[in-house]
Amino acid sequence: MHVEIQSIHFKADHKLVEYIEKKLSKLEQFSDAIVDSQVFFKS
Repeated sequence: MHVEIQSIHFKADHKLVEYIEKKLSKLEQFSDAIVDSQVFFKS
C-alpha cells in the first residue's frame, strides 16, 4: 500500500511516520482493494 503523509506547519518525526504506516498496514487484512492512503497532520 502506498502511504502519503503530509504535515502542515511542522515536520513529522520519523517515529510518527512509522507508527502511521504500521497502523495503516492493518487495513490490508480487511480489503485488498485499498492501494493508496493519504494522511494529513495540521497543528
